Amino acid sequence: MVILALCSRPRAGGASLSVKKTALTAVIWAVCTIPAAAAALSARTNPLAALGREHLSSSGRRTIDLEPDKWTGGVIPILSYIEPAEARKRLSEGRWTVLFFQHDCRECQHEIQTLAGRGGRDVVCVEIPPYGEESCVPDNLIHVKLTDRYDWYIETPKLLPAARLK
Repeated sequence: MVILALCSRPRAGGASLSVKKTALTAVIWAVCTIPAAAAALSARTNPLAALGREHLSSSGRRTIDLEPDKWTGGVIPILSYIEPAEARKRLSEGRWTVLFFQHDCRECQHEIQTLAGRGGRDVVCVEIPPYGEESCVPDNLIHVKLTDRYDWYIETPKLLPAARLK
């Protein structure tokens, strides 16, 4: 808008740019700024965008492809999607090693047992839906679940080093 205003202001002697030049400037401005503004607004109005790519599955459910390689600043942005809600307060403080797992994954079970054998302090195991009927996580590890309001995809097991949950 500033560029458009500067380009279309009256010149000395009262003459202004032609209507074509003003229209061209407006089009160039719109082409350059509207996509950037839309992307910024999308990130603010869709908090799922911070987690990864979102799309509709073949069943019509919202699916989030988690992209932990894109999470920056030592923050894992999943806290508001963790259940039970009571666990969120505890997990919002400190740094946590996070293991994403599925209940029926043998490699996940092995990773869980390895972490439990090391003491498991500051480890949180995040189960991806569909959930198992019984917990496969030992008592010395924290077991939470991602909400089943969405379909989630992440290659499991996925172990993330100590970070803050947000």
